[in-house]
Amino acid sequence: MDTRLGVQSKYKYYRFQRNLILSLVFFGLIIVLTISLFSVFIYRNDNGFQSIAFFILLFYGIGVLFARQILLSVNMYYDYFRLIQENVPAFKANILPFSSSFHARLVEDSYQLLSQNHQFSIHYKIFNKMPYVKRTGVSLIWIIELNDENIGFHDAMLEKEISYLKDRHIGKVIYANELTLIFKKTVELNEINKASFQEIINFSFHNRAVITIPCAVIPKKKAIYLLRPQKKYPNKYYYALIKHLFQITQGKDS
Repeated sequence: MDTRLGVQSKYKYYRFQRNLILSLVFFGLIIVLTISLFSVFIYRNDNGFQSIAFFILLFYGIGVLFARQILLSVNMYYDYFRLIQENVPAFKANILPFSSSFHARLVEDSYQLLSQNHQFSIHYKIFNKMPYVKRTGVSLIWIIELNDENIGFHDAMLEKEISYLKDRHIGKVIYANELTLIFKKTVELNEINKASFQEIINFSFHNRAVITIPCAVIPKKKAIYLLRPQKKYPNKYYYALIKHLFQITQGKDS
């Protein structure tokens, strides 16, 4: 079975859902504006029409709130399958994760090492304001290297360690966004293991975000693969995190 066809069909499905919701909201707005104009200029003394106009406006407002919540979920799936569909290749990096030069770069950028063992290492940094974008608030960034190939990107043990580190080291620091880059080595990238590196978490609402981006480190090619777009990013946090990745790895787009 061609998984590309499955991705393409899901991408088209969520694109249709997204466009349908936006179209309904737009046409609803036209109807509401038309009725409002009638109620102000033509039927302003008609109490019956005024009551109908009021309830239509009320129901439209409630409908927009529901549409907004649905659109949030639809947009996340739409962006996810769009990123897979665009199939942007790995980029070249001068500084690869797992190397001493990468760790030195993290120290230079004021990252702190919180946990290190034979299974993984975890660095973190608090940004009062994320570079590259505006109005992001305080952001917590995790840099995680997985040394054990048997540990998954969303492994329960890893999540437990993160929770422990938050309680012990982050403490009472209030942050709006939690952004994670998580690395694992692979000898080569193929359609089988590529899917595991596409298991992103991409939640963004207003000025709050929780984003996790798995990254495949390919030492032989001195390259890093991750799910990224050709041009349009899902949100400003996703953009800022990838730009930061390029900075700490001295990355160069293919």
